[in-house]
Amino acid sequence: MGEIEPGNADAIAALVQLLKTSEDIFVRWIAVSSLGKIGKDSQEAIDALVAIIKSSDRNLLRKEAIDSLVKIQSDHPVAIAALVKLMQYADDEDTRREAAESLSKIDPVNPEAISALSSLLRISYDEFTCRQAADSLGKIDPNNSEAIKTLIRLIHLSQDKDIRFLAAESLGEVGKNNPAAIATIIRLIQSSRDKDTFKQAIKSLGKIGRGNRDAIATLLGLLGSIEDETTRAQIADSLLELLQDRQMMPIVSALRDSFLYKTAVPDIASYKLIWYCAQRLPYSEFHQAWYFRPLPVEPESNRQPDDLFDENEIELKVTETPQIDKQQ
Repeated sequence: MGEIEPGNADAIAALVQLLKTSEDIFVRWIAVSSLGKIGKDSQEAIDALVAIIKSSDRNLLRKEAIDSLVKIQSDHPVAIAALVKLMQYADDEDTRREAAESLSKIDPVNPEAISALSSLLRISYDEFTCRQAADSLGKIDPNNSEAIKTLIRLIHLSQDKDIRFLAAESLGEVGKNNPAAIATIIRLIQSSRDKDTFKQAIKSLGKIGRGNRDAIATLLGLLGSIEDETTRAQIADSLLELLQDRQMMPIVSALRDSFLYKTAVPDIASYKLIWYCAQRLPYSEFHQAWYFRPLPVEPESNRQPDDLFDENEIELKVTETPQIDKQQ
């Protein structure tokens, strides 16, 4: 019944009646789930889900009712209160994480949810729970410093590669334009030996570092040394997100050298960046960037990312790339 057109009054009434009469847990779960799909703005559906949340002693059914209620009315006080209670009193970390994840779907800047997630960050010793709480907190309260600090701490201190991956992913969602978040992701790119975390960090940097010179320099350096095509494609995509118009002329000059020398591998990623800049720069500026910057006497390969920018130009150099374990 969840495939029926949302708002269908007859279908909603039938599902509510099913909840009142059936004792089969599977049937009730299907009815609750279906109400979440078709019961938008239906007071009858809301009342039925609230009744389940308040009365059911089946955690699975109650959790599904909470999720459905959040879908129907994201700021419903009963749903929020139930999720907060689950986070505070649940005996297992899985339930706490699920409740924290559900809170990320409510309306932004809800004081009760923000307070509960902040409290969970302080009391939980489980890294996965902390990561989920920080992720949810950052989504409902953008640029929340406590959420960003937690994710940064997990990236720096966790020995679990999955945690580092997830924290990098979350930081890419909630750390936009935050200098500490950008610096952390850059360091992760430079140090990670796990190929999945490495790629995720590149992706996250593109989301949070628009216009940041260190971020652009780091990815340009990688473009000069990474040969894996899928990774180069991600680097190019992230650079497209980072670049501002005023930064395109020096980028063109830097990429030009990759076509003239063996210091980099000109390929689809490089062509994509050049074409992107060519489409956005006036012809005179592109021509100047391509032809009038003096050619280097010889390739340089030892400068680090922080050295790649000066006030007037950007040069593409080969930077040291972390040795990524291909087996992981």
